[in-house]
Amino acid sequence: HSDAARIQAFWTLGDDGVKAATALLSSENRNVRRQLASYPNFALKLTTDPDPEVRYAAQTTLGRSLPSNAESAISAMIHAAGATLTDPATGDSYEAKFERFLVRFFLERHPEVVGKFLDSSDAKDLPIEGRMLAALAMPADQGAARVIALLPQLKRAPNEEELLLLSNHPDTPGSAEALTALLANPALRARIAKQLIEKATRIDSKKMAPLLLEPARDLLQAGDDGTVTALQLASAFSLSGLEPDIIKLLQTKGGKADHRVAALQALRTLRSTDTELLAKLVADDSEDARVRSEALNALAAAPDRKGAERLLKLYPQLDIAQQRIALTGLASTKEAAQALVAAITAKQIPESAIDTTLGERLATLLAGDAALDALMSRLDLVFGEVLRLNGKPGAFAKSEIDLEGPFTVETWIRLDPKISSEDGILAANGVIDFNFHDAKFRVWTKNHGDIVTASKPISAELWTHVAVTRDAEGTFQLYLDGEPDAVSKKKSTEAFPRLNIGCTSRPSGGTAGALSEFRVWNRARSASEIRQNFDRSLIGSSETSDLIFPRSQGSDAWGPLVEGASLARTTDLPPLMTLEEAKALDAKFEKYMKLGQSGGDPKQGKLLSALCTSCHVIDGQGGQLGPNLSGAAEMGLEGVLRNILTPNAAMESGYRIYRVEKKNGEIIDAFFVSEDKNA
Repeated sequence: HSDAARIQAFWTLGDDGVKAATALLSSENRNVRRQLASYPNFALKLTTDPDPEVRYAAQTTLGRSLPSNAESAISAMIHAAGATLTDPATGDSYEAKFERFLVRFFLERHPEVVGKFLDSSDAKDLPIEGRMLAALAMPADQGAARVIALLPQLKRAPNEEELLLLSNHPDTPGSAEALTALLANPALRARIAKQLIEKATRIDSKKMAPLLLEPARDLLQAGDDGTVTALQLASAFSLSGLEPDIIKLLQTKGGKADHRVAALQALRTLRSTDTELLAKLVADDSEDARVRSEALNALAAAPDRKGAERLLKLYPQLDIAQQRIALTGLASTKEAAQALVAAITAKQIPESAIDTTLGERLATLLAGDAALDALMSRLDLVFGEVLRLNGKPGAFAKSEIDLEGPFTVETWIRLDPKISSEDGILAANGVIDFNFHDAKFRVWTKNHGDIVTASKPISAELWTHVAVTRDAEGTFQLYLDGEPDAVSKKKSTEAFPRLNIGCTSRPSGGTAGALSEFRVWNRARSASEIRQNFDRSLIGSSETSDLIFPRSQGSDAWGPLVEGASLARTTDLPPLMTLEEAKALDAKFEKYMKLGQSGGDPKQGKLLSALCTSCHVIDGQGGQLGPNLSGAAEMGLEGVLRNILTPNAAMESGYRIYRVEKKNGEIIDAFFVSEDKNA
């Protein structure tokens, strides 16, 4: 019979059968022992079996038997787990790690039973590592005190999980003392500090800072690697009390450049107001170039008016890259932004230095500021007007456009979140509706229903160019960001009179978002025309003879605005080129098309692609900042050139830059990575 059948048969023989089965615990056949491990009473004796598969079976049986038989089961489980643990610095064997995983997996399901057992006298004689594993298996708010109580008994430094739990509960009795003791230990201080730096975004810096100040000062005085670690601690946990020590380090001539760079990075994070020292370091030609660069970054982060004044004084001496750093710093706080606008008004800094990104930051910081409003009125390339619709029913521009025969309707649109069929670009109630059903652009008519729907949805809060053409036969075609997307199977040649921009046929709501560069043509423009012109302003162009809307330029171009519609002056504009920029781009495009068609050198191309892989993945290698470029050749030469020469014309939503306004008034621009309740 099979091993399982034999063992099951023993249970029918009463005490004699149990004795017979017990004798098999020492069987050389591991399959027999593994079968025995499926019975809790025998599993208790097999958690230390030399064969890992038998141990796994025993741990699984005991874990599934919880919460009954809790004391003996938990005792056996954590005793075995504790016995197989080695120092985390050397790494556990695979079997030991997996066995600890199994134990923790089952203990996590019964925190109350585990807590009661750990507090009992039966747990005190168990291995410390096993008890620590059980405490970590409990929810943080229940296990923290137990972990903290066990830490002094360990014969090793705490691992990352234990240290993180300790750091996030500094108010728990014994926690501060345990951390202080660890950081006071010269043999452990640097290692613990580095672990804390790595986990800084998951730790409450305000609670930790008082505990870290003195250890950081000791590390700073120790010199060498300890200096950099101390300065990184100051940055990660905003140790403002260490600022005098950092300034003293910088005031001392000489010293390692790496130390001075780290010191300035710390002052930047602390937003030091010692702007005189920082300005001197920026202007000191004897300093290492990295030191001068970091001094400029720290000066740009200074929160007070003196920092802005010193930056503006240094501005003419800076190179282009440094000027950019200075301008970004000046456009990071309200007080500095006011100083920057005043300097531009006084012609200390040319208006041409302000681009769209800086303009957006200034507009965020100085909303309603009279000096900025005056500047905005002069910077047409940075600040422009868009039609803003508030999403209320009846909010639209009463443009009364008539569509007859072939036509093209195109516009840039940026919709608010929760895009629906209540959002649209053009409609007349019960006649035709160009709207966004389930975020997909579509055309609906009373007589034909949905004539055509886009295959891809658009992204909220991101400028997207949409276009619709109808040819002489009544076929509709949709375009997204200049590229063909969908062609209608139905046809309609009927006329659509008195259509209004931003209007929809939905009575429950209206368009919520902004529109720009709304154009209507009296013919179906070709795919190449739409692709070539979707990201170009037509102001000053001679190619507008077929344009029937807008009928004029300026603020009245949209027609009368119904309540809920308004013209907003903003820096958040579509990525449009001026006529001059378009001509320059056309010349570039023609040049590189000829070069591309003449063939290339793959070896040279591979060398050049190293520039691309700093941000993009190509065939599994490269950075993650931009879209994956593997297989880019499938775009064709024209598509590749378009993406290189006009990369921002159609931006994928995952690669947008987000703007964060901090509680202290500072502004940060960055990629969005993650967010939780703490960070």
